[in-house]
Amino acid sequence: MPLPLPPGVKTSNLVIFLALETSPVTYAMIANLGDFTGPAQSSTIVDVSKHGDDFRRYVTTLKDTGTIGAPCWFDPSVSTLAGNPDALAELFQSQDLRSWLMAFVDPTNIDPTSGDPTITTAMLSFNAYVSKFSLDAPVAGVWKATT
Repeated sequence: MPLPLPPGVKTSNLVIFLALETSPVTYAMIANLGDFTGPAQSSTIVDVSKHGDDFRRYVTTLKDTGTIGAPCWFDPSVSTLAGNPDALAELFQSQDLRSWLMAFVDPTNIDPTSGDPTITTAMLSFNAYVSKFSLDAPVAGVWKATT
């Protein structure tokens, strides 16, 4: 049975998917995303100047691919990730490196074989782990996790 579109108050039709451990790889929708930031990439620069140089010389060494931050909107009473309502919390606790996909979906164009909305534009495909999970559960409103 295909997974339903994750519920919540969407700021756009941007959804985060998690790669399932299947062959071929398939992606499961986890949550709707709000405004996201990143990836803020950087690199380490080392001064390699030596005596006798007229100018300083720098070399780029290690690159840091950066982080992506986004609010994830979801309803914990509706099963996501193969029937697991605590999927986002478990992903944070496991600290596993996983494959992710951020993509825009068209909820009006449903795939007849899978029942999932059609991915219209893939934004980012990356390997990452969840390093921050801050839950906001208001009495009146939709649950949100800042990740």
